[in-house]
Amino acid sequence: MRTERSSGMVMGVMCLLMLLALLLVVPGTAVAQERPTGKLTMYGSTLEVVVREVALAFEQQTGIKVSYIRMSTGEALNRIRAEKARAQASIWFAGPGDSYLAAKQEGLLQPYVSPVAARIAPQYRDPEGHWAGLFTSVLGFASNTKILAERKLNAPRSWTDLLKPEFKGQVSVSNPGTSGTAYTFLSTIVQLMGEEKGFDYLKKLNGQIAQYPKTGMGPGQMAGRGELVAGILMLQDAYLLQKEGYPLEL
Repeated sequence: MRTERSSGMVMGVMCLLMLLALLLVVPGTAVAQERPTGKLTMYGSTLEVVVREVALAFEQQTGIKVSYIRMSTGEALNRIRAEKARAQASIWFAGPGDSYLAAKQEGLLQPYVSPVAARIAPQYRDPEGHWAGLFTSVLGFASNTKILAERKLNAPRSWTDLLKPEFKGQVSVSNPGTSGTAYTFLSTIVQLMGEEKGFDYLKKLNGQIAQYPKTGMGPGQMAGRGELVAGILMLQDAYLLQKEGYPLEL
């Protein structure tokens, strides 16, 4: 199973993740009370194996039970918005930083400065303590090597490559309505090309897209199973799929 095989690699970042497990809190929850209740609820927006192992490690270290709900970044942000008047979770853990910037602007996050926050470079944390980074990543492509070989295709190596006729209906990126990875993709294109050219590119790319799955890892999984040629996703996720044996070129 994927979670079993990827656990060993994921544990390499567990120490850092553990130190930051309580970095982000939303208003009106148990953490604002004078005495802890012994229970916390966490929304986790990264791989479930990471969310689960952080919750278990924190519980072992503190004795505080952590219940978690794994959901995509966009889903978590929308849920926190809906629960603003009566928050249901104490912690929002992981996911691309764009959504945390939006959440801060909307007054959805309560500041908290971790004792280890100073170990994180200033550009990767909010100076007021509303959020702090866990890791940096690279957005890219995962291409199915078997399909490439069968069709005598070269793997896409640039955003413009994805517009080639041979990739029509053979590309996937996740849904920006639910996935922080997809939102990062849109932001990346606009920053690289400018708003007008960026949205023109996105319109053209839409004709190449086979499907917009719900989660950020979905496009890599589809490419790995041979359902299409290339998926756009965070490459640490694609790397895990590659290590599980999927025939992917990153």
